[in-house]
Amino acid sequence: MSARVFIARLADVGVFDPYGDQVGKVKDVIIRLRADRNSPRAVGFVVEVPPKRQVFLPIGRATSLSASQVITTGVMNLRRFAQRDDETLVIAQLFKRRVRLQGSNEEVTILDAGMDFEKASRDWRVTQLFVQRSTGPLRLRGERFMVSWSQADGLSTTQDGATKDQ
Repeated sequence: MSARVFIARLADVGVFDPYGDQVGKVKDVIIRLRADRNSPRAVGFVVEVPPKRQVFLPIGRATSLSASQVITTGVMNLRRFAQRDDETLVIAQLFKRRVRLQGSNEEVTILDAGMDFEKASRDWRVTQLFVQRSTGPLRLRGERFMVSWSQADGLSTTQDGATKDQ
């Protein structure tokens, strides 16, 4: 598996079974936000299977993950995906979200997120954010750069599971 995958590049990437047959397309990545500043763990994918049904694919069932394809073990539950309270959809809920950078209090917009594979825990964690500065009152296009997850304020949960600083 790759060391880092950017989530925006996974959008609409094919999901294949071990025999090379396409079973669907990635629509989003599901993470669980944490109460501390540590990076969240990816728990799975929202996959669209024919005919336009969205299902959950646990990330542990992905045997290979890259920006060009996701290969699964071949076992998929075809029950319709329903988001849980403690889950966040990265593409739908984090991209285009405005957050403040720790220390400088500068407001930036999240454009992408990088997931890294941790060999020790065998988890995928969202560790990097690709953000854009807004310049002027019209929020014109500004500088784009990478920051670590812990540098962004407003991405952790409170004790009751709600996202703080929204």
